[in-house]
Amino acid sequence: MFSIVLYTLSLIGSLIWLYKSQDFEPAITAMLALASLTSSIAAKRKIDGLTSQDQKVSKGAIGVQAGRDVNMNTNKE
Repeated sequence: MFSIVLYTLSLIGSLIWLYKSQDFEPAITAMLALASLTSSIAAKRKIDGLTSQDQKVSKGAIGVQAGRDVNMNTNKE
């Protein structure tokens, strides 16, 4: 969240700089600030989507969640 605020402030600052001094350097800075803000928002959405887990089990059942494959072998021969 802090990075999004920081990138937003840098975008605003670079747009003000571009308005005051219409040159290629402030334009490049504004484009890079916009790209940084966009990628930060996209990465946050992706991370938020990956961290949510949802599991539905029937009544009386037990749900098992694991990061990898789960083997329910009871070692019966």
